[in-house]
Amino acid sequence: MTPSERADAARNRRSVLDAAQALFTERGLETTVRDIAAAAGVGAGTVGRHFATKEALYTAVFEDRVDALLDEAEALIESGDPNGFETLFGLIVQAGQANRGLSQALANDGFDLSAATSGDRDVMARLDVLLQRARAARLVRADVVIADVKRMVTLCAGAADAAASARLQQIVLAGLVPA
Repeated sequence: MTPSERADAARNRRSVLDAAQALFTERGLETTVRDIAAAAGVGAGTVGRHFATKEALYTAVFEDRVDALLDEAEALIESGDPNGFETLFGLIVQAGQANRGLSQALANDGFDLSAATSGDRDVMARLDVLLQRARAARLVRADVVIADVKRMVTLCAGAADAAASARLQQIVLAGLVPA
C-alpha cells in the first residue's frame, strides 16, 4: 500500500467514525451500516473493511470518545489549573449525555466498558488527579472522593435531556464547594 493509499484509508476510517458518532447520537443504534457509509461518503464495503461488525464500530466510536476525553484530561493536568476538575467533570457528563444510548448498547451487548476505560485509558483516574488538586486548593470539599464523583457523573449524564443534565451538573458542582 502506498503512502497516499494509507492516507486515504485513514481518512475513510475517520469519516466513518465521525458519521457513526453523529448518526448514533441522532438516530440511535438502529442506524444501519448503509446509513453510516452514505453519511461518510464511502461504500458499505469500506465500512466493512475497517469494522468487521456493527458492534466493532460501536466499540471504535466509544473508544474514540474516550481517547478525546483522555487528551482533554492530560491537557488539564499539565495546565496545573485547579479548576480543571470542574472542566473535566463537565466534559465527561457531556460525553455521557451525548453517548448514553451507545454506552447502554455496548454494556448490553457484552462489551466491557471498564476494559475500554481502564489502565492507561482510565479517564476517572485523571479526574481523580484533578479532584485532589481542587481539594488542595479548597475548591472542593475535603470529604469528596472519586467514588462519590463517579456516582455524580452517572447521575448528571443519565438525565432525561441536555438541559436537565446541565441543571443537575450545576447543582452537584455547587454542592461540592466547601462551606
